[in-house]
Amino acid sequence: MPLAGSNVIAYADPVQDHVATEETSSSTSYTDLATSGPAVTVSIAAGERCLVIIECGSFLDTSPAGARARMSFAVSGAETIAATDTDSVFTSIPADYVFGSRNTLFTATTGGNYTFTAKYKVVGAVSGTWSSRRILAIPQA
Repeated sequence: MPLAGSNVIAYADPVQDHVATEETSSSTSYTDLATSGPAVTVSIAAGERCLVIIECGSFLDTSPAGARARMSFAVSGAETIAATDTDSVFTSIPADYVFGSRNTLFTATTGGNYTFTAKYKVVGAVSGTWSSRRILAIPQA
């Protein structure tokens, strides 16, 4: 039991999905790869939070200045929110996998079911490749 006045918040069991398939894209706006996802759906009450964790291995085919291969996530269901760079994990390394992760604390404004789906794009490069893609959602209990 948390101490009175503490900021401890209880979270429910995590829900996760994983796509191992290596896939490439040259899209400059967030999109699905040939094998979409990964994606998870959780129920969140209005005002409650959900910790969303994305991770993947990725690389670029070339590395011009400022180039990135980005993985983010979109939200659908009770709310619809497009994928953004703010919530993305990225690499700027060519020809060799770099594995990374990004944690985002999402707050629901409306209660209901929320689906978090990974999306992908490149910036300043011809193409990016992603593999071992995972998304994990841990809703507030």
